[in-house]
Amino acid sequence: MKRKLLLVRDYLRSLMREPPIRLLFWALFHLPFFSVRLKATWSACERPQYLAGVLAAADQARGQGVPAIAVIEFGVAAGAGLLILERHARSVEKATGVRIAVFGFDTGHGLPALIGDHRDHPMSGAPATTRWMSRPCAVTSTAALSWSSVTSPRRYRVSWPVQLTHLWALPPSTSTSTRLRAITRDALKLFSSPERRMLHRVFLYFDDIMRPEHHAFASERLAISEFNAENACVKIEPWYGLDRWHPFPDRFWLRQMFIAHDLEAISSYKPPGRPPLPSSQP
Repeated sequence: MKRKLLLVRDYLRSLMREPPIRLLFWALFHLPFFSVRLKATWSACERPQYLAGVLAAADQARGQGVPAIAVIEFGVAAGAGLLILERHARSVEKATGVRIAVFGFDTGHGLPALIGDHRDHPMSGAPATTRWMSRPCAVTSTAALSWSSVTSPRRYRVSWPVQLTHLWALPPSTSTSTRLRAITRDALKLFSSPERRMLHRVFLYFDDIMRPEHHAFASERLAISEFNAENACVKIEPWYGLDRWHPFPDRFWLRQMFIAHDLEAISSYKPPGRPPLPSSQP
């Protein structure tokens, strides 16, 4: 009997994912009384890439016994994405019990001048001039901060429900909408410091990597490659398999999600109740 019920369940799940039926369920799951996990599975929300990353980070934190994390948007601009990130964080807090602090970083005056060659996609248009939101704390637990907080993080201090001595007091999950290689490199410094505080896996979203002009030798893609070449302890890879069970596997954002793997921390992990294997390394 149990096996038959499981077969019926799997059949219904498969049926729900068939077009055009899936569009009906996608619209239905936008209603507020459905769970945050269901909304994440079906992308039934604004900026589903943010919800996917925040929920995965909270689940990762629970698995590691970490009670609180930070989620960060680099490139706040007018602040719409940061406030959506805040709403998702509050929903995930309720669902998982993990406390989530939300941060946004921006220069405050749009993108800086291009460096003068192909690495900043000079044909993509002029540097953006959108100024960040003038009242960043419209939601009390959201902070929009100067970019100098990233490049000089030791100078950053903030009071929070949990007292933070600096940004790295909480393991981060991040989103970048920076376009320029140099700015993305600054953002990724969160993972290259010996003082870093991060989960074993940090979930990332990169905004400007899917257009025809977004080749591997410029902007965010180049910054990722350079980071991997320069850092042995942390490596950034695509989030493989994210689209496998997604009802809409053709969504672009699924291929814009990455994971920063802390190889040093993963190597030192000792499974409970299992003796470590002898190392094969010299």
